[in-house]
Amino acid sequence: MATVFIQTHFGIMLWIHCFSYSVVLVLLKKHNNFRSLHCFCYRLSNVPGSLSDTMTGYIIPVELNAILCWNAELLSEFFNTLDMANKTLQYKQLADRWLEAVDNVLWHDNVGIWLDYDNKTKVKRNHFYPTNLAPLWTGCFKRRNLKVGKIMKYLEHSQIMTYLGGIPTSLDHSGEQWDYPNAWPPLQYIVIMALEATEDVCAQSLAVDFARKWVRSNFKTFNESHVMYEKVCALLGLLFRYF
Repeated sequence: MATVFIQTHFGIMLWIHCFSYSVVLVLLKKHNNFRSLHCFCYRLSNVPGSLSDTMTGYIIPVELNAILCWNAELLSEFFNTLDMANKTLQYKQLADRWLEAVDNVLWHDNVGIWLDYDNKTKVKRNHFYPTNLAPLWTGCFKRRNLKVGKIMKYLEHSQIMTYLGGIPTSLDHSGEQWDYPNAWPPLQYIVIMALEATEDVCAQSLAVDFARKWVRSNFKTFNESHVMYEKVCALLGLLFRYF
């Protein structure tokens, strides 16, 4: 695993996550070093649906920064429990700065959601991923400024409510396992818990709907195959198998 970071104009490190276990194995066999690891993922490419132009060194992902913001908050609480005032303040300030950066850099008000940011082109990448809701899940958002209505409209526009088997990993028809139509358990959890965290009745109702769909799709898959898979097809009743 390789991790690099950049310095934003908000004075905080927003981290870029680069990893691929399969690529690591290939490089180990061929070159025996880790000098240039890139995630072969369409999400990190400048050409949707293509692996020929991966740009992991420039993409600032929503969920990684939301998780690190959460980590800083948890560390602050941890040190507070230990009565370590200096460390408590240090990590609380770090969490606050990280939240500010996520809010200013990754939130797209016109679209109504957080989006990955391309630090090379200086634009937000308007592609649907369940992880776009990660700041809600980790608490990396300003509740007083939370625009639940816009987030709900974003989900409606993405049409992910129409998938009966689960929320697809993306809407990119790439043929890769981390894209459409595969639905992965951790991503269902992130969306469900994110909507629950809004404290909005409509959003929480949608969270329940997503949870029910996920349980039913897995139950259906198990009844048909007598196997529990690591992921299922978001298209209920169609090609329930390992993609």
